[in-house]
Amino acid sequence: MNLTAAEQQQGKVGILAGGGHLPARLAARLTEQGRAVFIAAFEGHADPDLLAGFNHQWTRLGRAQQTIDLLKQQNVGEVILIGSVGRPSIKELRGDARFMKLILKAGMKAFRDDAALSIITAELEGEGFVVRGVNDYLSDHLAPAGQLGKRSPLA
Repeated sequence: MNLTAAEQQQGKVGILAGGGHLPARLAARLTEQGRAVFIAAFEGHADPDLLAGFNHQWTRLGRAQQTIDLLKQQNVGEVILIGSVGRPSIKELRGDARFMKLILKAGMKAFRDDAALSIITAELEGEGFVVRGVNDYLSDHLAPAGQLGKRSPLA
């Protein structure tokens, strides 16, 4: 992706990192492109070994305010959510006041993956962050368009 000069001046790219190899691959790609990176790594999900060489700090899923504060302290302008996150237990979430406010506002929708991501995205954008998709930086890691096997899905 070719970024404009304005996009490159937006500060660091913040990665909200779940599990798997993609958060580290994204951080490496951004670093290769000359972008500064900060990773907010979710405890119990992100792999410490894969993130060891990158600027990162650990946070919990339910710590919404702490995570936003970390991003702001690191001068993050763009945010990308990437990596696997399993369904956390209530005990694991132990949410802060901001997280609980979001859950109450969203109601039962908050427990559907697509709604949860929309809620998180809206909250981040409301704080002034530009939320990007992984396709903006790792398009070569995405499946190509079209049928991939012998059988096509039923319409």
